[in-house]
This record gives sequence, structure tokens and C-alpha cells, in this order.
Amino acid sequence: MNNIMWIVCVTFIIIGALLLVAGFICRNYCQMKEEYKGHTTGIVEALIPDMPDEEGIRQGIHDYYYPLIAFYAEGLLYKQKYPKGNNPADYSVNQIVEIAYDIEKPEHFKIAESNSIQKMSQILYYLGMGFCILAILTFFLFYFLR
Repeated sequence: MNNIMWIVCVTFIIIGALLLVAGFICRNYCQMKEEYKGHTTGIVEALIPDMPDEEGIRQGIHDYYYPLIAFYAEGLLYKQKYPKGNNPADYSVNQIVEIAYDIEKPEHFKIAESNSIQKMSQILYYLGMGFCILAILTFFLFYFLR
């Protein structure tokens, strides 16, 4: 019975550690591939109606709504019209958005979107932590039930 306890606990710890390492590798891969290294939060201050892009014109849309984003980067306040608009608007006034920006040129930015690799990284972290906690619980369960 004692050997089974150790085998189960060590197996759960190894699986948990491997999942944590895989999550760490995914996160580092995402950070390495990011075009913009700076991160902050911004707020949509207004929606500016303007001409649509070629796709919108083909669809017969007369106006696109472009968000005016205000955010702090490197200690300075930036207010910029986001180059991607839509109709209906993708964002609403006073909506908080995550911003990724170029550290050297903060006026170059994009609204950060979570991608599948970032989600996979989080899932791997949570699974890894879950297996490590499961190993501890299994150890105490076997320890107190013997």
C-alpha cells in the first residue's frame, strides 16, 4: 500500500511539473513572437464615424466607427484613433481594452487579443497546478487512511 501511495503521488507530481513546464514554454513562445512588447490598459473615449475599408464599401456600408483610444505608455498619455473600424462598432464608449504597443514608438499600438497559444498556456498552467494539488491531496489521503 505504501509503494502504491508513492507511485501515485510521484506520478501526479511529474505530470503536474511537465504541464507547468509546457505552459511556461508556451508563454515564452508567445512573448517572443509578439510584435509589440509594451502592455497597458486603455479606454475607448469616443467612436469616430469615418469611411469604411474596401470590404465595407463592397458590402454597401457608408460609415465605419473607429474607436478613439486613450492610454498611458512610458509615462505619457496617448489618444489615438484605432485604424480598424466596423459597423456596428466593435467597442463601446468607456470600454476598457488591453493595449499592446511598440515601446520605442508607443503611437504604434493594437488592441491586444488573446490567441489560442496564450489560452493553451493558461490551460497548461491550471492543469499543472491541479495535478500538483491532486498529488498533495492524494498523499494526505493515503497517509491518514493507512
